[in-house]
Amino acid sequence: MLVTKKTKYTLGFAATSCALLATFQNFRAIPGAQSCSAAKVNEVLEGATPGKTAVKVNCSMKLNSTNVITKQVVIEGAASSGVVFNCNGATLESYGGGDALLVRSKAITKNGVKSWERPENITVSNCKILGGVRVYGMAKNGEGVDLRDSSRQDANHTKRVQANAPKNIIFEKLKIASEARIAFYVSPGVTYLTLKNSAIEGSSPLAIYLDAESGYNSILNNSINTLTDKRELIAVDGSANNLIQGNKFSSLSNGGIYLYRNCGEGGTIRHQAPQKNQILDNIFYYKNYKGSNPSIYLGARNGGKKYCGDDAGFSWGSSANDGDFARNNIVTGNKIYVRGVNEMIISSHASNTVSSNYTVTPETVNNPVVTPPAQSCKSIPVSGACSYDVGKFGDGQRGGVKGYYKLDNKCNYSVRVVASKIGSDSGYIPGKKLTIVGDRGYKYTAELTASEFVVRSSGGQQVCQINR
Repeated sequence: MLVTKKTKYTLGFAATSCALLATFQNFRAIPGAQSCSAAKVNEVLEGATPGKTAVKVNCSMKLNSTNVITKQVVIEGAASSGVVFNCNGATLESYGGGDALLVRSKAITKNGVKSWERPENITVSNCKILGGVRVYGMAKNGEGVDLRDSSRQDANHTKRVQANAPKNIIFEKLKIASEARIAFYVSPGVTYLTLKNSAIEGSSPLAIYLDAESGYNSILNNSINTLTDKRELIAVDGSANNLIQGNKFSSLSNGGIYLYRNCGEGGTIRHQAPQKNQILDNIFYYKNYKGSNPSIYLGARNGGKKYCGDDAGFSWGSSANDGDFARNNIVTGNKIYVRGVNEMIISSHASNTVSSNYTVTPETVNNPVVTPPAQSCKSIPVSGACSYDVGKFGDGQRGGVKGYYKLDNKCNYSVRVVASKIGSDSGYIPGKKLTIVGDRGYKYTAELTASEFVVRSSGGQQVCQINR
């Protein structure tokens, strides 16, 4: 598609009609879509033909477990907001082996001004998917013409791309087996997407790709065992403020989670850097691999690609500097089977927090924490706070937890635990043990004993300790 000089890119219809929330946890304000008609269900169930390889779905439906959908399922535009697509165990298999499922914005041009109507508040669940899944707005990937032109328009590119891309999309209980294409692709600008309790297998260039200018996405409690030819399992390419937590990774010979910024490819300026991401409580399983590709790599490129100069001539983003700028990321609570933490976690900048990650064996995986030497009661101030906040760069969001304590004159504890900004608050208590629930449903346990106050995550990871 040719883009004329008249073409301007707006913040999108959906973005101008409502205020964006500044927190990680966005509310699903749009009502659910109506149920699909019998005619639409039949259209979905009909076998694909060369003349009709895709079907658009803008209504909610629940399939039967024996169904096999051979058309590409497309959930598109604002008219699809609120759709709940429950496969109920059915299989999606795209005709021709491409992406089996697309969630995308709808492009509209009026009086030379191009904008996108985006879908919001979509839930896709319980699907067996043979092929890829892709969510996109202005472009399928970082090299799209519209995206490239927007990146050169001014320094507001990230805001513009995010306003035009799908938002608040939930994928849960999927089983994805993709061959020869990226299994789960989160394209530029997509925000507040969640992939949880799913499995990604098969053979793919990558398992998951978080592309430029996307952010605030969550990859939670998934099993990722994808055979890749050359690349890592998860690429975080100029994507920020994401949460990758509680996943189990295997097939790690080509690397685990890599953070970088793909400077200049396709002539597109990458504005956003891979910053303020959180990689927490994941398991990286090695058995026989003895190579040097790390489990987690913060700043995997920092330029050096032949196309880095293709976006030259502007004073922002990767045009001004080819560096990754992978900074202010948090990596903690990760368990690495057999291999050493120092060789399997690499950070390129001191601003990244890398702590409390462990090498484990099957015998020690459930109890890897070594308790530090206890302090005496007299060495602790009369009042203060033991604070652990996994979302400290995001205003306390995403299930972060803070534990506060006070001491009376008898050196006894009074405890208050606050689970994130919109999570629950215990108030001050003299109790021995309590459970606190964070803003995304994550549970933390605060335990008060005769010698210490400890906060642990739902996975058993110790996140805060004060010794008497």
